[in-house]
Amino acid sequence: MPVQWEATLEPTLVLTLNPEGSRPRAQLTSPVQWEATLEALLARGLERSYELGPNKVIAGTMKRTDKAHPVTNIQV
Repeated sequence: MPVQWEATLEPTLVLTLNPEGSRPRAQLTSPVQWEATLEALLARGLERSYELGPNKVIAGTMKRTDKAHPVTNIQV
């Protein structure tokens, strides 16, 4: 499964845990780009989304981005 780096909007097919790498550092210290991330995932063919957690933050953001895209919220 590809990993979508939210800080750079760059998809990666293999996740390598490298504490010295720039991607994990940027991912932790950069502003969140939810709308741009969702748009990038949709452009790459995202067909269905699942949000884990008590709220529907991503579902609301997705609804503003693409009203027809299905998002299932799973309460944990």
